[in-house]
Amino acid sequence: MGTQNEHFLELQSLISAFSHLPSRKELVTEQRAERLRDKEIHKRRLAALCEKSPPAAQFIERSILVMNGTPGCSPSFDALHALIKAQSYRLAFWRVAADDINYRRFFDINDLAALCQENVDVFKQTHELVLQLLCEGKIDGLRIDHPDGLYNPREYFERLQASKTALGSGICDSKPYYIVAEKILTGSETLPESWPIYGTTGYNFMNLVDGLFIDPGGERRMDRIYRAFLGKPVDFAKSLCECKKLVMDRWLNSELNVLATQLSRIALADRHTCDFTLKALRDALTEVIAKFPVYRTYVAAEEISPTDRRHIREAVNGAKARSTGADSTVYDFVHDILLTTRAEGRPQAYQRSVVHFAMRFQQYTSPLMAKGLEDTCFYRYNRLVSLNEVGGDPLHFAVTPQEFHAKIQARARVWPHEMLATSTHDSKRSEDLRARINVLSEIPLAWNHQLRIWRKFNREKKAIVGGAEAPDPNDEYLLYQTLVGVWPYESNGSPPPDFLERIRNYMLKAMREAKERTSWARHNEPYESAVSDFIQSILQSREFMDAFLTFQRTVAYFGMLNSLSQTLLKLTVPGVPDIYQGNELWEFRLADPDNRHIVDFVSRERALQRLLANNDVCCEKLKVFVHELLEKPEDGQIKLYVIRQTLGLRNRNADLFRHGEYVPLRSIGEYAKHVVAFARTHESGEAIVVAPRLCAKLSKGEPRLPSGAELWKDTRIHLSGRTGKVFRNAFTGTLVEAEAHQGSSALTAAELFDEFPVALLPPVSGEAP
Repeated sequence: MGTQNEHFLELQSLISAFSHLPSRKELVTEQRAERLRDKEIHKRRLAALCEKSPPAAQFIERSILVMNGTPGCSPSFDALHALIKAQSYRLAFWRVAADDINYRRFFDINDLAALCQENVDVFKQTHELVLQLLCEGKIDGLRIDHPDGLYNPREYFERLQASKTALGSGICDSKPYYIVAEKILTGSETLPESWPIYGTTGYNFMNLVDGLFIDPGGERRMDRIYRAFLGKPVDFAKSLCECKKLVMDRWLNSELNVLATQLSRIALADRHTCDFTLKALRDALTEVIAKFPVYRTYVAAEEISPTDRRHIREAVNGAKARSTGADSTVYDFVHDILLTTRAEGRPQAYQRSVVHFAMRFQQYTSPLMAKGLEDTCFYRYNRLVSLNEVGGDPLHFAVTPQEFHAKIQARARVWPHEMLATSTHDSKRSEDLRARINVLSEIPLAWNHQLRIWRKFNREKKAIVGGAEAPDPNDEYLLYQTLVGVWPYESNGSPPPDFLERIRNYMLKAMREAKERTSWARHNEPYESAVSDFIQSILQSREFMDAFLTFQRTVAYFGMLNSLSQTLLKLTVPGVPDIYQGNELWEFRLADPDNRHIVDFVSRERALQRLLANNDVCCEKLKVFVHELLEKPEDGQIKLYVIRQTLGLRNRNADLFRHGEYVPLRSIGEYAKHVVAFARTHESGEAIVVAPRLCAKLSKGEPRLPSGAELWKDTRIHLSGRTGKVFRNAFTGTLVEAEAHQGSSALTAAELFDEFPVALLPPVSGEAP
């Protein structure tokens, strides 16, 4: 055996001996494909080579011995290190990626490298199959997830619609394919109208309709309750800024380094900005991104919208105001670069660099907002967690009927065929779960009373970890809301077999996402174990469960009424309603992976067959059937009934719901604010939709259907001059006649909700046989 150095030199000689072979760049396409084949093929070839050539096998064995250490010699990894360094990749500890990775990822997932869809060849090769399926009519449209990760979303959508396989199969000839984008809108942000698509996948509608069932009068009390339970004030805006900075520093640092380096090169190319240091530029970018009010802007070489200008100005001004640096002009430089105004009148190379940076910057702010807001801050701020939904704003506490009508009308003018969602694969909480938690806003005093009782019962079940209680008050507060929302109907007092594990897994996910007491990167096992034990202990406590179940059943009843109302609204306002798998019946699911369980479609099919068997019965028999559904709402068939009857009416009146006008109807009377009503009108027909809201407050906390004149008193819904006078309730078959009131015609709420908690009223004259 030779020395380690001799074998190392022998290895180097072998590498040199093959230096005459063509490089990777020189290989033709077939040869390159040959080298990239499955690694198992290469292993078999190497084994065959060793069989045929003993010298080759001996050389490999000696090399392995050198790398592992020969007898009598200490191991050395120098040769292995040299071999690895000669590869086209860098082998490194996974934690290094956050700082040093040099390719774009899907958020912070290193295994998912981004593809440059702005490259025409990449676009063609990655979309060949899906466009072929569209052309052949095997799929009807496309849902594009995460378009904010694209370099130029508008250009991408234009390429999709302009594909040579487009056959004009869409609703609009200028947009032949039905395409919707999973775009998250914040605040007053709107979808760019220049995009050749049909709208978003519906997160904006989901949060809008959710807000209808939150009592604006409960905001201050919910604030005080949350603050008192935590024992300290909570500033959501400040927390969001801190969370975004945390994500930038820990998980998306490498991408920020790339941006700062690119910006530094731009600064160095100009004598006016060449003294801005890399640190100053990076710090400025960090502050601007932390204050960015939206997921991203859409600046491109050919366009800068007034909205984009406003968002960039807001972010830069906010960052500049917080700056403690000696020279704040660096923020002015960043502002001009992001708007690309700095490139005006400059050489083309400089212009290209500025535009490219502005567009790359936009690709960074989007995943940063998602990780900072949705996956961190939403798990820290738990005042009313039904507001902590994708696309939601916890500070926008509620939505009035007037606001709901205005936003639906505005959206219908621009995006009449947008998708309407109430649950998706990314929902933090399913629609029926949120509908329950929303009820807490109507009964804050009862909620606060229960919190005091539960905390008292469960205090001794806590552990002390690191000198503090486990769970801490914020996690405990989240746990109680979660239990209220997720508790299954079928439970008769004790949780079902898988319930404990579901709650444990959810709380573990929530705590790690919050990144305060523990995290995915660094597990605080003592704290996590203490919370897990706490959950098991309280669910096994008869004292706690007795107090909990009485309150939860009341909330669940009103949550059921909320769910029926929001289901009817989703199926009747302008747009394309989307029902996420499983939500045909009650579904109380939490975030991924809880919401991706196997759906029991067999039970849903049985329930649908029962509904179909009662489809053609006479009016009196239908009323009996509906009464039976309302007597047992926990099986969810009442929700399926609303879906089935409403979609049936849509199917019979396709033009009405596809092209019909949306006309808000005015409610008057003592409890007018507890009703949302509108008409869908078209030359082909019309329909009146009326849904109750805030039923817990309406019935003063008594679990009951929203029916009876003693409940609604003088509440009426005024009809527009374009609607009819006699209607048939699609859910009960009952005739409803408008009465004269104050020079117009009106429907009384007591009559509308006498037999069913929501109303869908096509006129008798337009009724289909």
